[in-house]
Amino acid sequence: TNGKATDKRKYTIPAITTASAMKENINDRVGLVFSAKSQKIILSSMTPNSLFLNTSISINDELLVINGHRIKNAKKAAEFIRMSHGQLTITAFHGARPKESELIMMRLSGSDWRDIK
Repeated sequence: TNGKATDKRKYTIPAITTASAMKENINDRVGLVFSAKSQKIILSSMTPNSLFLNTSISINDELLVINGHRIKNAKKAAEFIRMSHGQLTITAFHGARPKESELIMMRLSGSDWRDIK
């Protein structure tokens, strides 16, 4: 060896991605399924006709925000999307974050926020 220590740990730094789609009518189906895993809300499946099919979000992404609302509950997130119409914007982590990492989200404005929990 060359005398240098090698670190065998590999860390993936997830990318934050944002995707938008237009839900024309309140009865339109969006085609996303969410699940809760280890206190994270994960996009677990996407239908072939999903409004988000050709966007930057993908299966196994960790959902963070929908239309400016922080996501804390998979069932309530699905309900929020189901009751929405117009532009839907989803922000998510793309890629797994290290198990020992912690996500801290800070509000920049307190006047228009709501958590989906």
